[in-house]
Amino acid sequence: MPPPVRSAFYDAPPREQARAALGVPARDFCVLIIDSGWGFGPLVESVSALAEAGVHGLAVAGRKPRIERRLRELAAKTPRITPFGYTDRVPELMAAADLVLALPGVTTCSEARVVGRHLLLLDVMPGHGRDNLLHELELGRADACVSTPRGVTASVLALRDEGIGQEPPAPPAPRWEPAYLAALQRIGLDLQPPALRTEDAMTTEDAMTTEDAMTGAGSR
Repeated sequence: MPPPVRSAFYDAPPREQARAALGVPARDFCVLIIDSGWGFGPLVESVSALAEAGVHGLAVAGRKPRIERRLRELAAKTPRITPFGYTDRVPELMAAADLVLALPGVTTCSEARVVGRHLLLLDVMPGHGRDNLLHELELGRADACVSTPRGVTASVLALRDEGIGQEPPAPPAPRWEPAYLAALQRIGLDLQPPALRTEDAMTTEDAMTTEDAMTGAGSR
């Protein structure tokens, strides 16, 4: 069954539209760098190295004000960096990017796959993190890199030179809801979560609350 992913990722805008809204040049190679709140990787240093190498970075610090402040100071010196703190624009950011650089967490990886973006994953998480990393590599459209600015930059440039971002769009990702209902039915349950009922049977607020509870808030 596909992992639950919020509707906003299935409805992400086309790359050209997302880039225009964010001010990302159409011809730039663009990477979305998400810290996800763990602080494992040298985010600021990697973003700086990528910008020096000619890569546009959409850098999300999440709930780390100090990192956000450093990113904004860096962005003031170079037009190739677009900084964010905690944001609910992740679907739009993924749509604008050619590549998503993140930890191998199932939520971010699933969201990027729904939007159709290639993954570059930091190999820094032991235990279940390593298991997640290996699983994503098995699924394809994913690579791993070491979490140093030099290693990140070398991997991003190698993927750019391989044509990542220029390949035909991936086929639309299957929605997770039908598989979820089918799984329930196979064990004798015919339950519909409120988020899956018809719109006239629930309020918009109820739908958003239920979906957020099942898939996460979609913000970083």
